[in-house]
Amino acid sequence: EAVGRVVQNGVLSANGNAVRANSTRAGGGSGGGIFVLCRRFEGGMNAVMRADGGNGGTDRTGGGGGGRIAVWYGVDSALFPNIIAGQLRSYSAEGVTYDAYLGALSVTYGKGYGLNGVPGTNDQNGEPGTIGFFETPPTGTVIVLR
Repeated sequence: EAVGRVVQNGVLSANGNAVRANSTRAGGGSGGGIFVLCRRFEGGMNAVMRADGGNGGTDRTGGGGGGRIAVWYGVDSALFPNIIAGQLRSYSAEGVTYDAYLGALSVTYGKGYGLNGVPGTNDQNGEPGTIGFFETPPTGTVIVLR
């Protein structure tokens, strides 16, 4: 959370753990969440945000699901408590890309394995996660959808 501008040039990671080598029947951890709330957001070419699921063990296991990345930008700091409380969800416009973010984004799933570690035999891969860049309209804006 930042009242002003956020510039990301490094790595923000909330990956789920993979199961240790030679572990059986243990699932991978799901990806976590990254939540950024600010007035202005930028990411350089070296920026990376990832919330990937971890791989499962070697025998009849499930992979962890991908996590969530949400960036709210263009936000008046007076609205921060409402957004955090989930009171502006229908007030936003969503897109999976944002021109001021030049880095990489990843919410991939972890791999699961079938009987005796054979992929393709009862595979239980996790599900991919979600990425959203949300821009709030200026205070006083009314949006009507039909």
